[in-house]
Amino acid sequence: MVGFLPPRIGNLKSATKMDLSMNQFSNGIPREIGELQNLAHLSLRHNKLQGAIPDSMSNMVGLEFLDLSHNNISGIIPKSLEKLQNLKYFNVSVNKLLEKKEEERSEKKWNGELDH
Repeated sequence: MVGFLPPRIGNLKSATKMDLSMNQFSNGIPREIGELQNLAHLSLRHNKLQGAIPDSMSNMVGLEFLDLSHNNISGIIPKSLEKLQNLKYFNVSVNKLLEKKEEERSEKKWNGELDH
């Protein structure tokens, strides 16, 4: 499939498994995805997703498997994802994510406070 993940994806509240891998979704992950509290398996690998991982994903309390690898996701991994106590598999490899220290350096540089 080509296109984007629509915000109405959050309406699929009874879904327990969603594999949308190897498509060409090119927008960001909609924050409404966090409404899928029954979802145990989510794979969005090998797309062209951009932007940050939404904090709302921390509401997906049933999630056991999350694969966001091979996209163009940027920013940092939200600390709020630590709430996902059932999560057994988490893959965000091959993206444009920053480590927390890199994010802090970027902020300092932006504010003109970069130490040499």
